[in-house]
Amino acid sequence: MTPKNIVVVFVTDNPKKKTFHYGLGLAKKFDGKISVLQCLYRPPPTFGFFETKFDEKQRDKKKKSCQKSLEEFVKIGEEADITIKIKAILADPVSKGVISYVNSRDFDLVILDSPKLKSFEAAYYENTVLELHKNLKPPLLLLN
Repeated sequence: MTPKNIVVVFVTDNPKKKTFHYGLGLAKKFDGKISVLQCLYRPPPTFGFFETKFDEKQRDKKKKSCQKSLEEFVKIGEEADITIKIKAILADPVSKGVISYVNSRDFDLVILDSPKLKSFEAAYYENTVLELHKNLKPPLLLLN
């Protein structure tokens, strides 16, 4: 099986170009398509059951920031003559957002970034990877 429809997933604020370039290389090699997904943690609403206008503004600001950082990958894809689709989402937990997005589309391979994290983040990241490994339909490739 050759991966024709690849998604590169980032679950931190700082997506690494190395992971994206690996996915781009595979897409070129197998004449495939590539999507980039950045899924970040969505904090719970301030008042528990409903979001305030402040919560909405913070969420939108974070999402726009993600989208802006992903646009750099679109430019790199244009230079390589490959169309890149980008998507930024916020979810709680992050794994649920990634699983929902990936399983609802026809991807052949999921490439996940493995960033350097602090101890608390590392524990959360390990749980995220475990959930993704158990629940994703396509194969998961974890890059260092």
